Amino acid sequence: MTRFARTLTMLAASAAFAAPAYAATAPVGAAVPATATAQIVDPLTLTKTSDLNFGTLIRNGMVVTQTVNISEAGVVACTSQLLCGGTTSAANFDVAGSANQVVKVYVAPTTITGPGAATLLFTPAAASASPLTLSGTGAASFAVGGSIAVAPTTPAGVYSGNMDVTVDYN
Repeated sequence: MTRFARTLTMLAASAAFAAPAYAATAPVGAAVPATATAQIVDPLTLTKTSDLNFGTLIRNGMVVTQTVNISEAGVVACTSQLLCGGTTSAANFDVAGSANQVVKVYVAPTTITGPGAATLLFTPAAASASPLTLSGTGAASFAVGGSIAVAPTTPAGVYSGNMDVTVDYN
């Protein structure tokens, strides 16, 4: 029995030293405050003030496809094989929203249709419009120019189509 009592005492002593260290200490916690914020802005409104117009294009001995560009100022650039005339203008827009906010302008390429099944691809250019910072009163204006490619075989006629213009807060 003495031997049993000594073994039991040794087991009890080794169990006391083998207990995990964390059991004897309380968990350490930390609290850090976080700030919650929200920014409320007015809805954006977009108003077209003028349509885009390439004017009148005259094929002048064209042998290869010619690209016609219209700047955001409404100036059309043609080559000697494609003469440009008539009234031209870039598309112009007014945007309104919350004061001093930054907005992005998106203009998608579009197909404009002419006589029969004839089409031209309009590729927009609105580089100076995006991003756009609204004024202290929440207003801004921008213009959209772009380009079309006219082939020697492009049928004569009036071509038109709608371009999708979108503005969104940055």
